[in-house]
Amino acid sequence: MKKSSIMLYTMFLCTTLFFGAPLYKSGTFTITDLNVYENTEKTSYRAWLEGDSLCSNYNGEVIRRKVNRVCEDLPELSTGYPMIDMLYALAMEEVRLDINEKNFFTAGAEWNQAWTRDMSYAIWLSLAASFNKVSIDSLKTRIFNGKIMQDTGTGGSYPCSSDRVVWLIAAYETALLANDPQFYKEVYEVGKNTLLQDLEVIYDKKRKLYRGEESFLDWREQTYPRWMRPADIAESFSSSTNVVHYAAWKTLEKMAVALGKNDEAAKWNDYAQQVKNGVNNELWCKERGYYSAYLIDGVFPEKYEGYDNLGNALSVLFGVCDGEKAISALNCCKAGEYGFPVVVPQLNRIQPYHNDAVWPFVQGYRALAAAKIKDEETFSYEFFTLIRSAALFTTFKENLVASTGDKKTLKNSDRQLWSIAAYLGMVYRGLVGIDFTENGIKLSPVVPQSFKARIRLNRFVYNDSLLNFEIQGTGADVKAIYLDGNKMPLDYIIPPSLKGEHTVTVVLSPDTKIVKSIPKYSANEIIKVVETAGFNDKGNLKWNGKEDSVYKVFCNGKLLGETKGTTFGISPDNSVCTEYWIGEAKDGLPILKGIPIWYEPAQAVIFAEAEKADFNGGRFSDKLRPKTAKPVSVKPGERFSRLSFNGSGYIEEWGKGSNDSIEFTLKKIKAGDYVLDVRYQNPGPINTGEKCALRELEINGEKIRIVYFPHTGNPREWDVTAGVSVNLKAGVNSVRLYNSQRTKSQKDVYVPINIDLLRLRKIR
Repeated sequence: MKKSSIMLYTMFLCTTLFFGAPLYKSGTFTITDLNVYENTEKTSYRAWLEGDSLCSNYNGEVIRRKVNRVCEDLPELSTGYPMIDMLYALAMEEVRLDINEKNFFTAGAEWNQAWTRDMSYAIWLSLAASFNKVSIDSLKTRIFNGKIMQDTGTGGSYPCSSDRVVWLIAAYETALLANDPQFYKEVYEVGKNTLLQDLEVIYDKKRKLYRGEESFLDWREQTYPRWMRPADIAESFSSSTNVVHYAAWKTLEKMAVALGKNDEAAKWNDYAQQVKNGVNNELWCKERGYYSAYLIDGVFPEKYEGYDNLGNALSVLFGVCDGEKAISALNCCKAGEYGFPVVVPQLNRIQPYHNDAVWPFVQGYRALAAAKIKDEETFSYEFFTLIRSAALFTTFKENLVASTGDKKTLKNSDRQLWSIAAYLGMVYRGLVGIDFTENGIKLSPVVPQSFKARIRLNRFVYNDSLLNFEIQGTGADVKAIYLDGNKMPLDYIIPPSLKGEHTVTVVLSPDTKIVKSIPKYSANEIIKVVETAGFNDKGNLKWNGKEDSVYKVFCNGKLLGETKGTTFGISPDNSVCTEYWIGEAKDGLPILKGIPIWYEPAQAVIFAEAEKADFNGGRFSDKLRPKTAKPVSVKPGERFSRLSFNGSGYIEEWGKGSNDSIEFTLKKIKAGDYVLDVRYQNPGPINTGEKCALRELEINGEKIRIVYFPHTGNPREWDVTAGVSVNLKAGVNSVRLYNSQRTKSQKDVYVPINIDLLRLRKIR
């Protein structure tokens, strides 16, 4: 027997003899009724209980965290396993610490507020039930002018980030449990107003998808290639954000039926089915067996076949997929030791935060998705890995490093609200199987095979009833349900009208067998993105990389060839502009689009200077910021000066009035397809804020779409919008940008921007 095997076997025997029978055992840690014991080649850690204290020697320092185990006004858990019950008490204590003096939730110890998506995901997971009044008060703070606020996100939040509609799902359940008809109606109207706005601003009718970055993954360099700017991210379609939109429409449909608005319900269901079809048609990766993280849109769209954990979990949980497809979506990649990472594979040279990280709240959603399809093994994995991190860290951390299990990430708050909610959600919705519906509580528990004791959840308040739950057995198949000792049908639903104290017993049978496919690759795999590329002095493609690596070269979105090395010969068409990009091909892993390289013959590029256009609103300016910069006039096909306007000036502070517009008249145009973008300034932080600007685009009197002008970061720098494909006729064409009711910001104002020029690149 190898030395390493002897060590592991010895660890197992010692753990069993001195700390009790294992509830869960991985390659590095073991969980028993009283302990979490971790052993690697370099470290040996333990978490244990001492009376009312949770203790840990993680990182060599002994911490004793005293926990109030009695919460008389909250549900009480008794599993027969003190460590599990202690963490439940810790979760209840930390939720209370995350409620501020105004009775609102905060996101955690390091955050003095809770953002829309954070609180909404947390409330839906578990907080709506036990902290209903705080949930209502907190949710109401996220309403502005009758719509849901998108209060954080890339490049000025909405519409670059657009996952705010998760609020509707949380608020609906909160309203159900509040038994408050007025709040229920308010939730319906707010959700309706918000979703209808999204139809106008971010919905793509062709793809049946909503634009916007991945839900909650708004540190863009963590999950997108560095070359993607806020404008590029705003144009993309992500699986997580689209699945949330599907769930929001279905929620609105249920509410419409309950309110007697059947005509509206039919309409909301139609919108839901459209986005469901869009997700399955555009984002499903058949060969890989899961939904791709996002589609990089643009002139030549590219689907990134990386894995978004939250998106795939929600697709199962909300019913975008089912059957074998759902099993595959959850289990298509080999999980790591410490919980499934939020994205797979990992990006090279990016420190852990979203990249190479496990987030407990995402663990919660993956566990509940597993419970829905009766995948007890996957549920148990997420449940016990969360127990491991909470016990060793003596708090519910914001995240942890996926590859090492450590808590040292770029940002990591104690008592993170949605991490706490994940554990409570695994208890309420998983172990006990509570599912809130319009008709009452359905029960579908899932209990790990290692459990030997009965699970009891007492004093659970549901409207005018006090429920004591008892779960017997293991697995995910319900064998029998009893109400106060009386046998009920297997599809029994606890009615909202039930009054008084009652005992509900569910008996399980471990009969369900899930047939899983072989994982395609490991969750800890790392990929590289080609971030620097261009043309060499011979006119061939040249990029930074390793000479012995294999690369794929793409032209206008199609594979052009494969090469070993860092150069590639091309023969472009000099009459049109062409987009190239390079991706490293590695062992069947997804390829993330490298930086686009445009071949731009001067005769195929048109500049239309803003100062020569007809405009209303704003004013002409030739001021330079910084003063050390110099005005330039680059030629079509040349690179812009980053710190200077082009030509003789620009239009400053344009677009803050309802009648503001700018019209470019283009002469001597060759008929064909063009890429249109606008060079502009909109100062503001790239990673947050609320002032992304919107403008209507009209060509030759025909409305095309809304164009997004996200924050550009440095107030002295110029940027360009994402390219929009347009068709121009031969001769004279008119391109007009203007304000409308659809282009107001979240705060109901028009955001002013600076406009330098319009650029058109002929592609066909």
